[in-house]
Amino acid sequence: TTWMLQIIKCLKTNGEPEKITETLDDLYPWVERISDLSKAVDMPSPRVLKSHGTYCMVPKVKDGQSPCKYIHVMRHPKDVCVSMYYHMSGFKRFEYDGPFSEFFDLFIHGMGKLLLLSF
Repeated sequence: TTWMLQIIKCLKTNGEPEKITETLDDLYPWVERISDLSKAVDMPSPRVLKSHGTYCMVPKVKDGQSPCKYIHVMRHPKDVCVSMYYHMSGFKRFEYDGPFSEFFDLFIHGMGKLLLLSF
């Protein structure tokens, strides 16, 4: 996600991303964390929002005539597993301190979602 946002930042600044001093989180808020829709509406166009939700979970216009464009980034499951392991091992709120082999088994059996949502 960060990689794609950096590319978008370069595109929006004509290849001069250093012109923007805000963090990526300030520039491109998470859809799931927008509590007040007016914040998204008030963003300068073109708006860029990010989400870890699947494409089918992203809000869309019902008639399919939306001018919105979507960039859907997919990652290899091996990369997701390793990344998720280090992410969850690095934050105390997830309370995961087991070995990778145990985490891998949980991930393969679909328990990664439960681990991530347990905080």
